Amino acid sequence: MTEPPAIEETADNCPIIESSSWTASISPVPGGAGKSQLAVSGKVTMPTPGYTFAWEAGRLDRSAVPSFELKLLTNAPDGMVAQVLDTREVSYQGPAATPRYRSITITCDGRILGRIDNVQ
Repeated sequence: MTEPPAIEETADNCPIIESSSWTASISPVPGGAGKSQLAVSGKVTMPTPGYTFAWEAGRLDRSAVPSFELKLLTNAPDGMVAQVLDTREVSYQGPAATPRYRSITITCDGRILGRIDNVQ
């Protein structure tokens, strides 16, 4: 009798319980001579209050209208905190590498939180 294949478990270190309402836009930088700014925002539900967030640019493919990965980094609060769910709005602003994106994928520790298609 053969044993069933082992199920590979992956560690999910992203504490985000739920995310929603992801939006993205590209706008010209005033006085920026053709430069544009990318703005991304959404809501995340955390297991406790007090988390802080940072962003890291991920992969940008080389197609004419590229896809872009934006990584949301979380930092847990220090000390004791209330054990209640905390929904927060998070936002990113940074230079746009292109005037248009095929898609922007928001990830947290490798887990996809959201995907925004056809960003202009």
